[in-house]
Amino acid sequence: MPHGYPAEVRFQVIELARSGQTAKPGAYFDFAAIAHFAPYVDAFLVDRECKRYLEIIAAESDLLPATRFYSIDQGRDLLAYLEEIEASADPAHLDLVGQVYGPTWPEPFTALYEWRD
Repeated sequence: MPHGYPAEVRFQVIELARSGQTAKPGAYFDFAAIAHFAPYVDAFLVDRECKRYLEIIAAESDLLPATRFYSIDQGRDLLAYLEEIEASADPAHLDLVGQVYGPTWPEPFTALYEWRD
């Protein structure tokens, strides 16, 4: 990934805004986070607006990594992707995951915090 990747992606967002496409006030910070973390993950969940910008940037340049970007309305696609990863995992790897995270690791978090006495 080129050293200037984060700045280049943010520049692309600025150019899109100048071309008449409006961006929400926090879009700069969204893209700063995306630009910094996307090269290190296989999938990224973003809001619809970021996804739209990412599709435009991907169509016009090769700046984006091979990361799969999903928006909130593509939740089923993201879950299918994650299930595909789990199904293709080596059983020994899944056993190690169970040892590290415990037997309930496949159960999704349904709340950010859990009540404890």
